[in-house]
Amino acid sequence: CEPASLRRISSILPESASMADVVFDFEPVALQQVDIWHESGRDALSRALGFPAPGQMGAIAEQNGIRAARLTLRRFWIIGNPPLLTLAPEDGAVLPLDQGRVSFKLPGKRARRVLPQVMAIDWDDPRAAPSRIVLSAIHRVPAAVLPLTDGQYELIVLRSFAESIGGLIAELQAA
Repeated sequence: CEPASLRRISSILPESASMADVVFDFEPVALQQVDIWHESGRDALSRALGFPAPGQMGAIAEQNGIRAARLTLRRFWIIGNPPLLTLAPEDGAVLPLDQGRVSFKLPGKRARRVLPQVMAIDWDDPRAAPSRIVLSAIHRVPAAVLPLTDGQYELIVLRSFAESIGGLIAELQAA
């Protein structure tokens, strides 16, 4: 059973802050990392997914609630619950990462103001647009940000770091 602190967090806030703005729901994230050995491995991944894997780094392809994000030339993250992915050993390898990570969304107008305070990312760059994944770090801990079309941002962080980052963002949003 997951501790309640992994599902919801709030920080000690100034009395004027609204709790609705600073409470996060941490959700376990179904996440698989796929490493391909050569570009034809992307074709094998596409067949395993049932839809084309993205060709550009940072791009996300989505179908039926499954997102495939290309992190680097040879690394992908599969976010969602596809059937267990397998690749032939000559095409690549699949590693489940869901045990160590959670995701949460940053809603509201202040999210865009808070993120530059914790990540050195040019949020006006097209590579940080919705349907893209941005890899960065918060206090030297890796984090992935997925800008969403509705103005929210989804963050995927290490489970052990979730409470700390949630508290930091809550304090910044309340300020």
